[in-house]
Amino acid sequence: MTMVNEVLVGRISPKDEGAVKIADSVPLFHSNLALFRPLEVSLIMVTLTTCSPCGFLVNVS
Repeated sequence: MTMVNEVLVGRISPKDEGAVKIADSVPLFHSNLALFRPLEVSLIMVTLTTCSPCGFLVNVS
């Protein structure tokens, strides 16, 4: 069994207090050793590919 680290992409619902609507998940890597640098780079890549300059999600299927 392999553990996969991933980021869930979504936004907080304005109608349901505390509810988060998940729009996508982005798998990052299959390792948990020395995660800080790879995690930082992965999160930058996710931000650049899923968020527009005005803060809305783009390219989410």
